[in-house]
Amino acid sequence: MEIKLNAYNLNSSTVKTNEIQFDTAPPIEVQQLDIAGSDGSKFVASRYGTKVIKILGYITAASQSALEIALDTFKQSILDQENIELVVSYAGGYRQFIGNVSSFIWTKRHHNITFQPFEIEFTVGDPPFAYSVSTIDSDPIYEEAFSAKDFTGNSLSHTLTFEGTAKPKAKWTYLLNTISGQTAQLVFKSKTTGKQMEINGAFTPGDQLEISQEDYSVKLNGFDQDYDGVFPEFERGANELEWQVYGTGSNNSGAYIDQTNISDSSTDLIMYSRRSCGQSFQTGFNGTLYKVSVKIRWHEVASKVSGQKIYCQLLDNSYSTLETSPTTIDSGELSSSYQWFDFYFNTSITSGTTYNFLLSFDYANYPAVEIGSNKYSNGNLITYLDWYESFQTYLYYDMSFKIFLSQNLTNEFNHTSSLKIEYKRLYL
Repeated sequence: MEIKLNAYNLNSSTVKTNEIQFDTAPPIEVQQLDIAGSDGSKFVASRYGTKVIKILGYITAASQSALEIALDTFKQSILDQENIELVVSYAGGYRQFIGNVSSFIWTKRHHNITFQPFEIEFTVGDPPFAYSVSTIDSDPIYEEAFSAKDFTGNSLSHTLTFEGTAKPKAKWTYLLNTISGQTAQLVFKSKTTGKQMEINGAFTPGDQLEISQEDYSVKLNGFDQDYDGVFPEFERGANELEWQVYGTGSNNSGAYIDQTNISDSSTDLIMYSRRSCGQSFQTGFNGTLYKVSVKIRWHEVASKVSGQKIYCQLLDNSYSTLETSPTTIDSGELSSSYQWFDFYFNTSITSGTTYNFLLSFDYANYPAVEIGSNKYSNGNLITYLDWYESFQTYLYYDMSFKIFLSQNLTNEFNHTSSLKIEYKRLYL
């Protein structure tokens, strides 16, 4: 049998273990309530108490002096230290206990010069059982019991099995990937034990919750997080868990900016003769397009002529006209620096569908629009050359623009999340 106590080998050429009592279960403390006027008592609860492991063995050495030096080394290795490890070979693997040496007895007899027996009591307080480890010098590792990636439902149930002979110490990690609306509460429940915790908060994409039963902690992005309810526990064997995500949809009142892009540079795109330009986009809501705002200025390559107009059209993904804005911009209103100009619409649009707005102008007008790098992920800069009668998409550019939707927009709450349950296999 292989035995190490705080990395000190208790079965070597000089140290031998004759007896170790580690298979005995921890004492069971039973709480009972006496019933007045009746025989016996009523069971209330039971729990495992402190486990004490006894180790009996001896040390040998070539001389009395060498024996006493070996004793000092032994004491230095195992005494006056906290949370030390006792590892014992078992069932083709190893069991690891975390505790402290509570008693060390060294029986010295006058006739034993090179041979001396010892007795150790090793107390395991929390937990009162052993971890399963792969090698005698390794630490226990978490095993994956369940994993779900990108689940979308607001309730997730699953039955999972924990191996070992003691209640598992589980750790679950929750990651919020995407969200539409706003979270209000996360609930984790062990349906087997009936215990659950509630974590309230408005979480954002990328937030990660780590819940550890080993130290009864809840952390949000590495920082302690409050919770309500009772810390859920699992039992040995099969368990049913339930994870619930509650939230509310968005309700936006007034002219709501649904999509926006502000260019990271003030690069000019000149709308010279018979050239139109615009931007493709997708909205995040079903609703009515209310307004498109674009940054425009007068460009010095041409004379500014009052009375000539800039127009804006709404096109579908096939470039068919859905609506022409009744709003026009007089080129006399343009200055040499960029300003926001508004074009109003009243067309129903669908979330996730690609649309285009297109600016055009009277022949002698040479305005410029502000463009920059491709920061906007839901569309690209487009142009239309009327002498070619064709549209062109610029994958590496976007226009500075704002898309406004009409009032009282509602979007249902939904999300994509990931959840992983891990545990350390434990034995009595």
